[in-house]
Amino acid sequence: MINSRAIIQKYSSPALWAVIAIYTLILPQAIIVYRDLEALFGQEAVGKIPLMGIILIGTLYVVYGYRRNHNFKHLIYLIPSAAIALAIIKSEPNPNKHIHIPEYILMAWLLYLVLSKRYSGKGLFLLVFLCGSMLGVVDELQQGLHPKRFYGWIDMSINSASTVIGILTIVGLVRSPGGDTETWEWTKYSHMF
Repeated sequence: MINSRAIIQKYSSPALWAVIAIYTLILPQAIIVYRDLEALFGQEAVGKIPLMGIILIGTLYVVYGYRRNHNFKHLIYLIPSAAIALAIIKSEPNPNKHIHIPEYILMAWLLYLVLSKRYSGKGLFLLVFLCGSMLGVVDELQQGLHPKRFYGWIDMSINSASTVIGILTIVGLVRSPGGDTETWEWTKYSHMF
């Protein structure tokens, strides 16, 4: 008898890593779609897309958190998340840079899904942050390879800050993973880097 759960378990991590790799590779191409939408609808209308994405993610977070826990305790994590998003929006006047916020919230969620299958402990959130931030650097370096595009430390900072928002929303939904004995278990693999 074939155990479908074992098959899914065996192949889900490589599939999620593939999704993360593809997602990272297509992020620099998002500007093409953004510019096409700008040509159709104008800069002001398209500039609101990132904000709408943030509102959609926040709404899904509220609904999912309530359905999962039957309370609203997870909403406390929206306060620092909203403060970070607002700081990004206020400090960066170019609305097409705001799209990094929902992009890297999603990146943090994907990274947590794949990394939590193998690692546990409170250090897991640091690992998600490090991976998300490094993928943000890769995203920006890819942009530097395209003509008429450039990479910058401001975008890298926005990517990292948005990864923190993703982590905060995860913390609001899950219990603290693992115990103290497993807190930094993943660091034993750091010699491989």
